[in-house]
Amino acid sequence: SQYGSIIGFFASIMAISYYFYIFSGGNPAVAAIPISFILFIVIYFLFRRREKEKVEI
Repeated sequence: SQYGSIIGFFASIMAISYYFYIFSGGNPAVAAIPISFILFIVIYFLFRRREKEKVEI
């Protein structure tokens, strides 16, 4: 399907964050690393899309 790469990306981020959580001894602050990474990617794509729309108009 067309969403396979997106699902795969988020699944890998979840797996990496799970292993960070396990190796850190159950420290919940480790969850901030993948959450901040995902937020950075989403914000980047939102701003990039807005810039493209402004140029096309």
